Amino acid sequence: MSKPYTPAWLVDAIAARGREKAARQQVLAVEAEQIAARINDRLAELGMTPIKPASATPSGMLEDAVLVQPGWDEDEGTESWGVRASWNATGRVVCLWAEGGPGSGVGGTRTVGNAGPLESAADVVRAMYEGPLKPVIREWRPVGGQPIDTADVVRALHELAVAVLHLADEASGLR
Repeated sequence: MSKPYTPAWLVDAIAARGREKAARQQVLAVEAEQIAARINDRLAELGMTPIKPASATPSGMLEDAVLVQPGWDEDEGTESWGVRASWNATGRVVCLWAEGGPGSGVGGTRTVGNAGPLESAADVVRAMYEGPLKPVIREWRPVGGQPIDTADVVRALHELAVAVLHLADEASGLR
């Protein structure tokens, strides 16, 4: 089977689309890097050194700063919430997210949610012991305990759609 002829105008249009996509990706990456820097600057202003600073992935996804890992608090005799510093695009402020907490574990669901704005270390301590403000979001984790990446879900849905369309084409006799 020979490769079908591809006209020059189509080759040019495909290349232009690739350049546009790369330019959009670059803009997203720069924006995520700027937001990560804002989060890290705010933490520094408050004298906080995160376990893991906020950062940006090459694809432009923001990775929150990790302030506290979820775990058992011997002093309180209870499970404590993990706390991350993130970005609230609506209010354009650094906010806290609490995750884990009592009853969370590997597999099933884990509780995550907005724990309010970051004004001081006291906010981190409150989020650590009290968890997220309402409403609480339930996030599913597979049994392996690894978080589900949104990009993986989107990619899987796209692949599923392509497979369904291919089957529909075959069933209708178009292929």
